[in-house]
Amino acid sequence: MIWDEGTSVSMDGVQPFTKQPVALVGTAEKGYQSVQITVSSPGGHSSKPPIDGSSVGSRLGRILTAISASPPSPKLVPPTLDLLKGLAPLASAWMSPLLMAVGLVPYADNLLAHIMAAASAEAAALVRSTAAVTKVTAGIADNVLPQTGMINVNFRLLPGDTPDTAVEYAKSWLGRDSPFANVTIAHKMNKPQAKVTDATGPHFGLVKAAIQLAWRFDGPQGEQPVNVLPILMPGRHMF
Repeated sequence: MIWDEGTSVSMDGVQPFTKQPVALVGTAEKGYQSVQITVSSPGGHSSKPPIDGSSVGSRLGRILTAISASPPSPKLVPPTLDLLKGLAPLASAWMSPLLMAVGLVPYADNLLAHIMAAASAEAAALVRSTAAVTKVTAGIADNVLPQTGMINVNFRLLPGDTPDTAVEYAKSWLGRDSPFANVTIAHKMNKPQAKVTDATGPHFGLVKAAIQLAWRFDGPQGEQPVNVLPILMPGRHMF
């Protein structure tokens, strides 16, 4: 489980699912993996740029557009799957049936994953391996067409995805520039995933019991313990 940062007791609930207070316990954290995409071109002088789209700038532009337009597909995996199941009895009358269908009704998982992916950056981070462009470099002089350029993509990987998954995503963005591009794993600061803690196991049960002893709220039937559910940590800040 995640002990050092990131989770909280949300007294306003988890919107749009419930307004009841919920304590969110991190039972997994996304993997940290950076990938570098390097492109090449003959280069030349800035007074005569190529007209066939072969410049480093053109290649980088197409790949950057592909990264933005085609992010990794959303999907429901634990602990987000367990979070949504736990929210079902707390949700509104119209939302509860959809949450109860998670893991049981065909296409329900896919539908809810896509709804969350479009809702907000925070919700999207729970249902997809995110890919963020953090560095773009090229060129050494004002009037020289560069011969190489590099894009650094930082992935936060869902449980079950691996560094190889990140490389495959990166290769899918190359398109027509694939013969002139190379994808490599950047090993510095990478962090492997830890196992997902079982939300029905004894360790989670001990944490849940401790939280419910300390946190209570006024509900429809009087004072009651706070709801405790698992959540996926999108990722720590790393320097």
